[in-house]
Amino acid sequence: MKEVDARGLQCPKPLMMAKKELDGGCDSLLVKVSNEAAVSNLQHLAGRMARPVSVEQEDDFWNVWIGGTDGEEANAQAASCECAELEPYLLVRIMWAMVTKPWARA
Repeated sequence: MKEVDARGLQCPKPLMMAKKELDGGCDSLLVKVSNEAAVSNLQHLAGRMARPVSVEQEDDFWNVWIGGTDGEEANAQAASCECAELEPYLLVRIMWAMVTKPWARA
């Protein structure tokens, strides 16, 4: 099991570090993070990659375990994630704002 210590880092850095390891062929990964946003983003990443995920809170940080590719729990989480349903709509709204409101491009 590979371990990534991302405590003290703000998103998207912990997410990028985890994705790099998982894309590199890591079967099981432990990511230590210090904020709830990173926990939520890592759970979403695991669901998108169809991997099981579990979270355990320590005193001042969280341990997020992302496992191999044969997890029903990860599929259930991906199916129930509200973010997955909203992403395409949000992208369209952002693009529309960029086209119709030039000041929104910056």
